[in-house]
Amino acid sequence: MKNKLGFTLIELLVVVAIIGTLASVLVTTIGSMREDASKKAVLRQFNELDKAITLMYFDTGFYPNNNETLCEPLDEISSTNEFQISDPNSGLVTNGRLWSGWRGPYIGSIPTDPWGNEFYFDDDYRCLAETDGCKGITDPGGGLLTGAVVSCGPNGVISGGACAYDEDNIVLVLCKR
Repeated sequence: MKNKLGFTLIELLVVVAIIGTLASVLVTTIGSMREDASKKAVLRQFNELDKAITLMYFDTGFYPNNNETLCEPLDEISSTNEFQISDPNSGLVTNGRLWSGWRGPYIGSIPTDPWGNEFYFDDDYRCLAETDGCKGITDPGGGLLTGAVVSCGPNGVISGGACAYDEDNIVLVLCKR
């Protein structure tokens, strides 16, 4: 009787199937870890932007929306109030509005989010229940507005010159009405 060395075709197929299953689990895990890391990076960037906005307010008495109060009464909201934080008129890097008392720059440079999108300042952002950063602030009727710095999130959808209000956004709520 001869001893046969090697693997049968069935044994090889089982090993290949096991390796394929392990690889798909690994790829899925790495993808979710990457998404979590990107969201944490946005939160770190929000922290820097929040500090810069606060410092600018202490020096000038104004927020990037050129208001003296962050959340104005609802009847004073304009429909074109969203703008990119990188806009020179935001005042964080340059004194685009020529505010007295401006002692910036308050941040070295305005970052983009991990997906390469601009951050937006919006003083009438409508939080959705699914939106990261809006927990405990949502209003089912959509009437509760917030002042917020907004990342358009991984999908980067822009609507009307700013981030679309969707569950993909990540926001830093600065105030709520």
